[in-house]
Amino acid sequence: MSSTKRLFTPDEVDERIPQLETAFGHINTCKARAEVLVSQAVAQKPSTLPADVAQAQLAQSQIEFLMGAIQDDINYILSLGGITKDIDQGLVDFPGEIDGQEVCLCWKMGEANVRFWHGLDEGFANRQALSHSDPDPTLH
Repeated sequence: MSSTKRLFTPDEVDERIPQLETAFGHINTCKARAEVLVSQAVAQKPSTLPADVAQAQLAQSQIEFLMGAIQDDINYILSLGGITKDIDQGLVDFPGEIDGQEVCLCWKMGEANVRFWHGLDEGFANRQALSHSDPDPTLH
């Protein structure tokens, strides 16, 4: 039984950018809130007073909730066909094809459209520009 891997065109990735931007906006909000909670927890002196223990447990629960929400956003991006590579930079790869070779179409948060690609065993540092101005029938 063979399964065909979904390959995206740059236009198909571009159609997903609004959802990607929304997901990363939520990720950034959750991450910032979790960082504040962690900073507050680190700054507090250890205490065995019931109120302090309860406050620490509440903060821990909130941090776990926020981390779960970030994971939900990463799973949502995966459901769109993208693989989250870096949440801080907002990097997502989508499988694509150029000149008959499977590649990663590489999008970064803030980009209006997907403009770069790299080989499967390469990363962000090896991104190469897509040619949007010259439609290439071998670009899928």
